[in-house]
Amino acid sequence: MANTPATASSPATTRFDSTEKALCLPEILDLIFSFCLDANDLKTLSKAVQVNRLWFECGTEKLWKSRKAKDYLLRIFTIGFYYSKEINYYEAFKDLEFHRLRELDIFSYGQDLRDMEMYCVPSLQKVKFVDLFAQISTLGCLSSCPELKSIHLHVWTGLTPQLVLDILKHLPLLQEAILINELVDDTSSSVISGDLLLHSAQSKCVTTLDLPWSWSASAVEQVTIAKDDMGFASFPVLESLYLVATAAAIEGAVPLLRNLTSLNLLLEDSDSAAIMALSALSKLRTLIMKPGRRPLGHFDAPIAIETDFSNDDCEIVASHWPDLRHLSLNLVCANLSTKGLLSLGRHCRRLNFCETSQDINLDDLVSDGCNGDALFPQLRTLYFTQTVDGQIGIPRGVATKGLNAIFLYVLHTCYLLGTYSSIRTLPMTPHSLEVKYGIGC
Repeated sequence: MANTPATASSPATTRFDSTEKALCLPEILDLIFSFCLDANDLKTLSKAVQVNRLWFECGTEKLWKSRKAKDYLLRIFTIGFYYSKEINYYEAFKDLEFHRLRELDIFSYGQDLRDMEMYCVPSLQKVKFVDLFAQISTLGCLSSCPELKSIHLHVWTGLTPQLVLDILKHLPLLQEAILINELVDDTSSSVISGDLLLHSAQSKCVTTLDLPWSWSASAVEQVTIAKDDMGFASFPVLESLYLVATAAAIEGAVPLLRNLTSLNLLLEDSDSAAIMALSALSKLRTLIMKPGRRPLGHFDAPIAIETDFSNDDCEIVASHWPDLRHLSLNLVCANLSTKGLLSLGRHCRRLNFCETSQDINLDDLVSDGCNGDALFPQLRTLYFTQTVDGQIGIPRGVATKGLNAIFLYVLHTCYLLGTYSSIRTLPMTPHSLEVKYGIGC
């Protein structure tokens, strides 16, 4: 019988399967790539490492051994080193050039990275550098990257306003600046300089700003005076801001920040006028207010701020935040109660996350009269914390029956699952609501 196409193709299929399996064996690939390296055939080797991940892992080990490899690495756009295992490859990149590098991502935790200059090429656009023990002086090379659009630096200590200013002056296209300095002392280095704040205020590109130092009233005043004298629009495109400041500085800063949609505010004193001033930020969608400075390490700084912010104040400011979606109020407000929550419900109709540490009596939500309307029609998470003699406290007046009545009446028809627990999910229409109890601030 003559060979049919199916019979004829069988040996070829078998040979193909065998070859494919052989080329998936690291020891075979190692022999092939070693031959390419010995023959100085770097062109073939550079193409081979682009076939798949296995070929890349086997082939790059050979490719790095040649000093001429830099001529074949122009297609590398992103480099990332994470923790000790991958940091070991850092030295293998020495003397190479990355002319088209766009992103650099390093989590080193104490490794010696004094040769960062080789990655700080003009094409670099994004840098994320996390190293709690870094030699901060090495970061100066970032000033040689004029196309940088995003900087995320997370270090333990050593950042200073002057060092950051020297870097930012050379980055005209920067859009995102997140600088985290875990250990901020009580010296003048913990306060932002007027020059750095002024430079940031004049940027027409920065949309996200997170600086680890306190905004002083004098630095804010310097920007205000310069703005009036020079006639520029302050922070024209800034949308997201992490701000550490006193009440006096906040009152002066708010007129400079009218375009903010997200504010993470750490208050350093207790004047409620600072919170009232925030009513001018009518575009806010996210507002987080906490006491004191940024947490040290993984623990909150033991600072408590008590303010006389009241229910009447809440009524005023809430009326200016029609687009507010996320609210976290972790301050001690003795004059703020359930009535303030009702104000938020009336004015902030898009709120989907609400966190507060106030004395909330949920039964009052019903007795105050909502006419059967949903208090928070888009609310998904209600998180409130209280401390009773240092222990976790269930808000006063709250019982299973009360919760049922509240959510049936105020938040559309729903039913409560289970008994008291740390997290409770309430199936409801149109959303599911999480009610959480936690330890007070």
